[in-house]
Amino acid sequence: MELVLDNEAREMEFSGTLAELLKELKVMREEVVVKVNGKLAPETRKIRPCDKIEVLRVVFGG
Repeated sequence: MELVLDNEAREMEFSGTLAELLKELKVMREEVVVKVNGKLAPETRKIRPCDKIEVLRVVFGG
């Protein structure tokens, strides 16, 4: 799969759900929005080898 995190793209192998991927990456689910193949996806979605995963950090503050 292709992973884009902090505007850096990389190829990696992973088998599991988006929630499991975020845990492995040490990313808090509450601080990000995840897109799979250009669409928002729930954390229960299983990742496939052909997927493009984009992890977008949410900015807080005023």
